[in-house]
Amino acid sequence: MAQPTLRSHSGEGNLVGNIVIFAVLLAILLAGFFVLQYADFGVIWPFVACIALVSLAYVVPMAMSRSSSRDARR
Repeated sequence: MAQPTLRSHSGEGNLVGNIVIFAVLLAILLAGFFVLQYADFGVIWPFVACIALVSLAYVVPMAMSRSSSRDARR
């Protein structure tokens, strides 16, 4: 009977998934910066898009992380 592998941390063994998530979120962050090239003080949408995309790239990993304090509250 095969024994399960012991993991020393929660992200171990998920290299491909971690790289894919990193690449997607980096692309979102860079898209937020890229949209600023269309910025003009008369047009507001590039600023709104930049704030939305950069915030998304910042908040998604925070929501995906596993916090021990979050688990303790359940």
